[in-house]
Amino acid sequence: MEKKRIYSILIISPVYYPYHLGGAEISTQMLAEGLSETGQFTVDVLTHGDNTSVEDNVNGLRVMRHFFFPFSKQIYMKVHDKKISVGIKILGKIGDLFQFRGREKYYQSLFRSYDAVILSGNGVNLGRADMWRAAKKENVPFVQIIRDPLLVFPLSGKPSRFTLGEKLYRRFSTHGLRDVPYVVSVTNWMLKLHRLHGITFQSEKVIYNMVDDCLCGNMSYEGKEDVILYVGSISTEKGCHTLIKAFQSVSAQIPSYRLVLIGRVFDVVIPDSDKIIAAGHMELNDVFAQMQKAKLVVLPSEWDEAFGRTVVEAVFNGTVSIGSDRGGIPEVFQYDREFLFRAGDVRDLAEKLVKFTRLASTEYSEKLNKLRVMFEKYKKEKIVLAWLDYLMGCVLSKTGLIK
Repeated sequence: MEKKRIYSILIISPVYYPYHLGGAEISTQMLAEGLSETGQFTVDVLTHGDNTSVEDNVNGLRVMRHFFFPFSKQIYMKVHDKKISVGIKILGKIGDLFQFRGREKYYQSLFRSYDAVILSGNGVNLGRADMWRAAKKENVPFVQIIRDPLLVFPLSGKPSRFTLGEKLYRRFSTHGLRDVPYVVSVTNWMLKLHRLHGITFQSEKVIYNMVDDCLCGNMSYEGKEDVILYVGSISTEKGCHTLIKAFQSVSAQIPSYRLVLIGRVFDVVIPDSDKIIAAGHMELNDVFAQMQKAKLVVLPSEWDEAFGRTVVEAVFNGTVSIGSDRGGIPEVFQYDREFLFRAGDVRDLAEKLVKFTRLASTEYSEKLNKLRVMFEKYKKEKIVLAWLDYLMGCVLSKTGLIK
C-alpha cells in the first residue's frame, strides 16, 4: 500500500502567536494550525523575532523567529505600542519594495525545503519583493494572502497626502506581483479595491477568514448584561469617537446600558462617565467571555476593514452584532442593511443602538439565529476545507507533486 504523501508548507507572517496586533494574526494562527490538523501537511511558520531563534512546539508547529536587521525592531516597537515615526515607516516600505541580494538568498535557501509558501498579509518589513523573486527562482508555489489595503495605501492602509508616492509604490508592487502565481483575498471587496487602483493578479481566489465557532458557548438572553461592547484599537479610524457620541446621544433612552470598549486607547478621548468604560487590553478568552455577556457588539470602523472578524466572533459567542458600511464589513453581513449603519454617521448608529438594545427576548433570538445562518460559512472547519481543496486541487497539483 502506497504511503500517503505529507506536503510541507511554510507560512510567513510579520507577527505570530503569542503576539498579535489584530484579527489578521488570529486568522493566520488558525490557518497554520488548521492545515496542520488535516494530516495532509507539516506546517512551519516564519515571523519576526527580537532575536533569531526556533521554537519546535508552538501549539504543535515549528516557529522560526528571525531578526531581520533593522526591520524587525520596527515590528516589535509596534507590538509593544511604541510610536514609530513616518521616516522609519517609509524605510520599512522601501525595504519591502526593493530586492536585497542577501535577503533574497536567505529566502531561496529556506524555500527549497518546502512544497509551497504562503505569505499571510503583506509581509511588513520581511522583504516581500525578495520572497516573490526567491520563490520564482526556486520554482516553489507562492500564495499571497491579501488581508489589508497596504499594497494600495502603503503608509496606513488609507489615502494619505503622499499621493505621488503611493502611485509609484503601487506601480513597483504591480511589477513585483508578476512573480506571484497565486493570490487569495479574504473578501471580494478587497480584490475590487486593488483592481480599482490598477493592481491586478495572475490568479485570484476568495477564501474568507475562519472563525472558531467553539468559543465560550452561549448565555441565555436573561443572563446577559445591559452592555454595548466594542473590541479593537480604540482609535478614530476604528470609529470609536462616533460610537461614543452615538451612545451619549441615546443614553437617556437606554438608561440601564453601559458602553464598554476593550483595547488600547490611541487618539480617542474617553469621557469621564460611569456609563462609558475603557477596559484596556484583554486576552482573547477574556474578550470572548465579555462578548458572551454583552447584548450587542458594534464594529464602527471608518477605514476599510478587510473582513471584521469581531462581528462574527460575537455571533459565535451568542451575541448580536452590527457594523459600519466600510470596506469588507458589508460583505461579511451579506449586504443586509438591517445590521449595517453608515460609517461616521452618529444619528444612523444611534438609531441602530436603540433598535437592538430594545429587542425582546424572542426578537433577539430571531436576529441572532439569522446571523448564525449568515455566518455559517466562516466556521473554521469550512474554511480549512476550502484551503485544503485550494492547495491540493490548484496550487500543488500544478507542480506535478500531486498526480
